[in-house]
Amino acid sequence: MAAFDAATWIGQVVPSLVSMAGGGTIGVLITKYWEHKRRQRAQTDQVALSLVDTLTERLARVESDQARERALCDAQMAVLRHRLNNALQLFEGLLMVIEAAPDKAADYVTKIKERRAQQELTEATEKAAIQAAIIAAAGGTAPAESDPKP
Repeated sequence: MAAFDAATWIGQVVPSLVSMAGGGTIGVLITKYWEHKRRQRAQTDQVALSLVDTLTERLARVESDQARERALCDAQMAVLRHRLNNALQLFEGLLMVIEAAPDKAADYVTKIKERRAQQELTEATEKAAIQAAIIAAAGGTAPAESDPKP
């Protein structure tokens, strides 16, 4: 039997021990790294999903605002069409009176002015109803009117 050689034994055993210890450490480090990446990915997914939820809520709010604005614009356009039709009818009536009986045109002008005053009162009521709807839709604040009296 050969004599115990400490140098040989240390040369064979110590690298094996270091290899085992190092391999375990590397395994733990790799495991921890992947756990960290998994948590980081889950956090990123949560952030992305919260952004999607936020954008979905904003889109729903914008679509409802758009529908409300569209309804208000339609109502305002209806008032303008009604006003234009009234003015055209009165103008055409005056032209017909002037053509048919020019001597009675002055009498009809006063009647047309009276009718126009009634129409303006009706139009003002319609505009007030639309403004009330705008104020209610805006939550109680009146918007600045760009065309106060056409």
